[in-house]
Amino acid sequence: MTAIEFRHAATVRKTDWQFILCHTPDPTDPTGPLDEIGELESARSRSVEITRNRAGSASCQISIYDEFIKELLDKVPMGDVRGTLRKTLLVRRNKVDMWSGPIVSIQGSLADGASSLTISAVGWIEYLFHRELAADKHYTSQRADVIAFDLLSVANLQTPLYPVPIFPGTAYGASLPTSIRSPTFSKGDTFGASIQKLSDVESGFDFDVNPRTRELNIFAWDSYVVRNNIRLGYRWGPQNIAKLDWTEAGINTRNHITAVGNSNMPYSDSDVPAIEEYGLFQETVTLPVETAEILPAYVNAELAVRSRPQITYTVTPKSLGQIEDDSPHLFEDYFIGDQISFTAKEGYFEVKNQGIRIFGANVSISDEGVETIDTLQTTPTT
Repeated sequence: MTAIEFRHAATVRKTDWQFILCHTPDPTDPTGPLDEIGELESARSRSVEITRNRAGSASCQISIYDEFIKELLDKVPMGDVRGTLRKTLLVRRNKVDMWSGPIVSIQGSLADGASSLTISAVGWIEYLFHRELAADKHYTSQRADVIAFDLLSVANLQTPLYPVPIFPGTAYGASLPTSIRSPTFSKGDTFGASIQKLSDVESGFDFDVNPRTRELNIFAWDSYVVRNNIRLGYRWGPQNIAKLDWTEAGINTRNHITAVGNSNMPYSDSDVPAIEEYGLFQETVTLPVETAEILPAYVNAELAVRSRPQITYTVTPKSLGQIEDDSPHLFEDYFIGDQISFTAKEGYFEVKNQGIRIFGANVSISDEGVETIDTLQTTPTT
């Protein structure tokens, strides 16, 4: 697919981001909401990556004198300074829980006047990348969301004394009944990689993990909000793009694609006009599907976005903090999972109404509380 990297300029608007220390759920009984210890008010250099279909991450630096250090390093009286895994970070924006995950890294530094800890956390789905299937597992003609939820059950059945701290949530989207899969997962495969495979396949589902309940929620590939009122423009319309960069990579072109399912019956198709214009570029893909019905849809979808040279856009909107600036703002005017668009014109260059879906964001918060959306993770719509 064409990749689009989407960058925001810094905003002077202040938002209330809180980094809250919590107890990681008991490994033997990880049910219930997170048990909050308190806000890390001394947190500096704060950043968080919030994304669908991936774990995401968060990090911050805290003073060694922060009162909650004694909660993080609660074994110090016993001569043990370990503080990872048993504690969790919860990130909250304007009183809304945005993301959470266990602390997996602590970097400490003791120096006169500058002693501190830098803590980093990853999202809950990361746990599933460290739990392995004890035996081969095959599914025949099952809905993808049903398979994903069953994999969570299998993980718990394998290790009933230490269940995973993630739970089946809700499946959204009218097209989920058509997402029939027949995958085989092998002994030693991780549960995280297995669920990821169901998501990454063409027409695969999207997913996220609720930061409070740790429920895995699944969304059909076409279950998203199209916000036609959210538009960005360079030399056009709202004039709210400060800078547009792009890169074209012709070698990524694929205009003849063959897809093979578990039945070993291949399906091939070509974009003949693209071949005549750019030359022939082939690819064969193996999909974990039992029947051949999905193969034409997969091939056609791939050809629609890959049959010509790939373009990567980097879009930097103008500052969001000016009163006269009506630039749309992530988390307020549009949200992760939504579709928006942009148009840019100058000289002989023009791209009109390019639709993009927002899949994630890298956010940094200054010591003064100023929020910057550094990067939006997006893919184009056709």
